[in-house]
This record gives sequence, structure tokens and C-alpha cells, in this order.
Amino acid sequence: MKFLKLTVCIALFALSATSCKKEVENRVSKKDLIVMNGAQVAPANQSAASAQLGVVYQSRVKTLDYLVVWTGLTGNVAAIHVHGPADPGFPAPILQTLSGVPTARTGSIKASLFVDGVVIKEEELLTGKYYVDIHTVGAFAASGEVRGQIIFD
Repeated sequence: MKFLKLTVCIALFALSATSCKKEVENRVSKKDLIVMNGAQVAPANQSAASAQLGVVYQSRVKTLDYLVVWTGLTGNVAAIHVHGPADPGFPAPILQTLSGVPTARTGSIKASLFVDGVVIKEEELLTGKYYVDIHTVGAFAASGEVRGQIIFD
């Protein structure tokens, strides 16, 4: 677990390092550690898998950079999605399906999402209406094994 936290923190620092130049012109929202688990999936499940999500949103370029790190999944990764808009505990349509995802039960992936203002809206992102989930082969193929709501503090 400590390894996952350290990996997320280091990667997010690298993602946000270039955003510090024009802080006045570029609002940066960052959350280093979002816990992903089966209790957040709709409907909730009892998976013991561990996953974490780190996010950095830069308003000037309308880009959400994120890192997903997982371990102990019950099966190989089938898909990782960004969903929204939805409050915690509720399902929502898929907005992005990550490509090139490692299928192993332990792994990580970095990705970006363009906040276009039409399908993906900045206000909804900043008020916690989007989430990331990991679907695995087997029992959690349909609803996902773990989920983490993107909520900035």
C-alpha cells in the first residue's frame, strides 16, 4: 500500500511540475490520493482489491491528467473507464475507455482527458460528478471491481 501511495505521489508531481509557471492564468486542481474500492461501485461489492487514483486538472488547457494504480484484482483487467456525470453511489455512462491498459492484476496507467465543455464539463468535474472504474474478467466484468470518485478537496 505504501508503494502505491509513493508511486501516485511521484507521478502526480511530475505531471503537475509544468503547471506552476502561470498559476495566475491557470487554475490547477490536484488530488494525490483517491481510494478506489468495491464499496464505491454501483452496486457495491466485497472485492478486497486495492487501487488508487491521482488527478491533476489544469483549467487553462482544459486537461485532466490522471494516474491509476491497482493491485490484488480478482481477475485480469478487462477495461478502465471514466464515467459521468453521477454522484457517488450512482452509475453513469462511459465517457472515456482507456486504451493500452495492462491486463495484469497489478499495474498502473497514466491518461489524460480533455474537458470539452460539452460532453465533459469543468463544473461537473470540479464538483465530483465523474469517476474512474476498473472492470475485470470474471464476476466483476459488468459493473466493475473498484471505483473511485474524482473529488478535489
